[in-house]
Amino acid sequence: MKVYFMRHGQTSYNVKNLINGDVKKRIGITKLGRQQTLEATRKLKNVKFDVIFISEFWRTKQTAEIINKYYGLPFIIDYRINEINMGFEGKDIEEYRAIKNVSKVSKFRFKINGRESFSDLKIRVGKFLNDLKKENYENVLVITHESVVQMVFSILNGLSGEEAMGINIGNCEILKFEIYRYRELE
Repeated sequence: MKVYFMRHGQTSYNVKNLINGDVKKRIGITKLGRQQTLEATRKLKNVKFDVIFISEFWRTKQTAEIINKYYGLPFIIDYRINEINMGFEGKDIEEYRAIKNVSKVSKFRFKINGRESFSDLKIRVGKFLNDLKKENYENVLVITHESVVQMVFSILNGLSGEEAMGINIGNCEILKFEIYRYRELE
């Protein structure tokens, strides 16, 4: 099975470097985000998708709706591909990084006030991949978030969580994986 992971189109929060991990907050894509999505649609035009998975976030739904004008497929909303909930809602990403960098806990296991760590996220994403590989799809599009794609990299390419956290995934960047090689997490 070929799985195309795509980060959503640019949002106003991306422009301002703000964190959004709360699904109830409707942060939409910008004009540039719509243009990025149209360009991604052109890149994907020769792929016949069986299904589109999206997270619960408004920005992934908007991105999928633009792409889906070409495909006309149902969306499957799955919380397991939601953005990491760092507990720093609406704050600058640099504030979060500053606190994380001085913590004695590893960056991969760091969490604030009982929210999610990247370690927690990797487990959640692994469960999504475990279930996905049981399906009989040929081509799957997953519209999600940078942190999720980073953990997919970790799981499918054998990178450590910390190595994967350092990979930058641009808005509407598309990464293709074949998951038949994937082993279940323990």
